[in-house]
Amino acid sequence: MTSDIHFKKSFPRRIVNSIYFDSIGLDSVYDNLSGISWRDKLRFRWYGEAHRPPSGVLEQKIKRGYVGTKKLLDIKNAESCHTVRDLQKVILTMMDEPQRTHFSKLIPVIRIRYGRQYFTTITDDVRVTIDTDGSDFRLNRNTGFGKEVPLHSDEEILMEVKYSEAAEYAVTSLFDKFQPIMSRNSKYTRGMVRRI
Repeated sequence: MTSDIHFKKSFPRRIVNSIYFDSIGLDSVYDNLSGISWRDKLRFRWYGEAHRPPSGVLEQKIKRGYVGTKKLLDIKNAESCHTVRDLQKVILTMMDEPQRTHFSKLIPVIRIRYGRQYFTTITDDVRVTIDTDGSDFRLNRNTGFGKEVPLHSDEEILMEVKYSEAAEYAVTSLFDKFQPIMSRNSKYTRGMVRRI
């Protein structure tokens, strides 16, 4: 099999940690499962082996039809947090009033951890991530970092491909050659479905 697409490693492999927040009724999960095309998801993400985040990013993933965007808020001073409740307090101090009101109604529901490798084409018009060694952990506001209850370990390999409109033909031709199993994927929704 040959391809006109050539990849290079764009970043060293690293561990990705995410804490997902949702409503008590798990609106984000059910919106995703129902196929609602206008939905939001909120997570706190940090990188590395540490179970307690030294700092991180609060990411609001916004889906509007086929278009997805992110709003990011850098969170510093998380190293003093011993529980998820402590982390939420730090995050609240960094938000403006409308964000604070919305975030205070959400609860932490799951932590997801996996290894990620990064690749890109020489022209940077195709980006690929490969995720392995996934684990899900149950948590709540009082959960101490590093003391989460393991729910599931995943041996699947997940590949995500993002590409420019100009690269669409080359990418779809490549996939036609080796026919991977393609699906919508949300690690958050998959983890929560295993839990509920």
